[in-house]
Amino acid sequence: LADVNVMEKDDWPAIISFLKPRIIALDAFWSNIKPAFEGF
Repeated sequence: LADVNVMEKDDWPAIISFLKPRIIALDAFWSNIKPAFEGF
């Protein structure tokens, strides 16, 4: 994600579009792997 600044409000849609599918994928991954960590 080049030429994007978090402080620039105009760049926020691009940042959200980039992060949203990755956060959803991370959440799905964590939902699957979380039980393995609960035993520790």
